[in-house]
Amino acid sequence: GFDSPPAKRGARSRTFLWNGHLDVVPRGDERAWRHSPFGAEVSRGKLWGRGAADMKGAIAAFLAALEVVVDLAPRSRHRVTVHLVSDEESLGAEGTGYLTARGLVRADLAVVGEPTDLLPAVAAKGTLRGRFHVLGRAAHGAAPHRGVNAIVNAAHLVEQLSTLKFHAEHPLLGRPTLNVGLIHGGVRTNMVPAACTIEFDRRIVPGEKPAAVKRALEAVLADLRRAHPKFRATIAYDALALPSEIPEDAEVVRLADDALRQLQGRRPRHIGLIGTTDARYLIARSGIPSLIFGPGNIAQAHTVDEFVRVEDLERAAAVYALMLVRFLEGS
Repeated sequence: GFDSPPAKRGARSRTFLWNGHLDVVPRGDERAWRHSPFGAEVSRGKLWGRGAADMKGAIAAFLAALEVVVDLAPRSRHRVTVHLVSDEESLGAEGTGYLTARGLVRADLAVVGEPTDLLPAVAAKGTLRGRFHVLGRAAHGAAPHRGVNAIVNAAHLVEQLSTLKFHAEHPLLGRPTLNVGLIHGGVRTNMVPAACTIEFDRRIVPGEKPAAVKRALEAVLADLRRAHPKFRATIAYDALALPSEIPEDAEVVRLADDALRQLQGRRPRHIGLIGTTDARYLIARSGIPSLIFGPGNIAQAHTVDEFVRVEDLERAAAVYALMLVRFLEGS
């Protein structure tokens, strides 16, 4: 496995934690790339490659800021901790999740450097991933009336899922969503399929309870059983990542706001992220107010010819440095 010990620098009074992940999603078909996916090529003012935006660019920006600040504030009695973890792209259980589950993370505040266009993200959606197993009865394809078509029943289920109404709403994240992402069923075209599996991704907003989300999904099955006597299905849950949120006046948010105001002359707007991040572990398990804040646009993440603008990396380094100086000089 990959061991990711925290690197520590400084004194021990208060701790500023910066968290980033080193893992990336697969490159896909390299022939589709105009720039080498692992070449870190710089051209047209952009750094190209897998992970440039998500999120090795942010890691480089923070390390550059830290190098400068350590020289400027060598006698601070405060501390900076850097976590460069693995496994975030697989929901982080073996990276930040591992560290927080074992009580190895302590800090007064944290920044998670996911790409936010350098806008402070104070909230992020969670996710509940799972699958429906729809059961039928096999028969010859020439006599479908003798069987129960699991794919047809799965179609009824997908239709019901597509009409679900979500009443929860978050001011930065909007309403929850549900996506049917994969469907597997059948063996041959001349056989009535006896089974079909539907995999889903239900995004959760802060304030929603996972137990209530599960009950709503299970109620869909109950409704279909009443409407279609031959409908049979079960549900299984594969992964749960909780949503996260911190107050907009938290110290770490104020540090980012002040640094951005100093650089650009105005207070930035705060945003929410539709994706999940490791901030949820730091907030829920370790009680650390954690801001999601980094260079690059989330729309570039996981794409062919992923990039981050060099000027955004430079600006991120400046913002991170200002945040660190303000923190390290604090009482």
